[in-house]
Amino acid sequence: MTTEAQLTDKIQHIKAALLALGDLRPGALSEQYNTCRTPGCRCKADPPQRHGPYHQLSYSHHGRSRTENIRPEHIDAVNSQIANYRKLRDLIDQWIDTAIELDRLRRNTHPDKSHGRKPGKPDPGAPSPQTDTSHPASTLKPLQTRAFQAFDAQLRFSTFGVQAAA
Repeated sequence: MTTEAQLTDKIQHIKAALLALGDLRPGALSEQYNTCRTPGCRCKADPPQRHGPYHQLSYSHHGRSRTENIRPEHIDAVNSQIANYRKLRDLIDQWIDTAIELDRLRRNTHPDKSHGRKPGKPDPGAPSPQTDTSHPASTLKPLQTRAFQAFDAQLRFSTFGVQAAA
């Protein structure tokens, strides 16, 4: 069983690893080979020797897909940025998993009587101080209360001949 101190320490290590990350960039790098329309070109030969490789970076950012051409001298830097971005996503997932585990541990070791309710919110099953708990309709929901009041008024009139007050 993991302790609260161990989980807190793990989160601190994750935060330190996040600070150590370098430049970030989402996406995937691919090599493209093209054929041209020039008759007699080597790309039309048998077997074809297509033009390239051309490196393309494809990614989505703010809901938009984008593609960029990457020069050969920048390929190592872009691969490093992509690796850092993947590491970022992995570290964030670890942080979230650890935080959920820490929260569950805290709630199980420090139980309160709120049972998941926000602090200061009353228990929905408990009678509120404004209601008169001596009357059976006081524990009903508003729609049920109106139906109960109508039924109660009809019952009083038929049984005792008493007209319900408006």
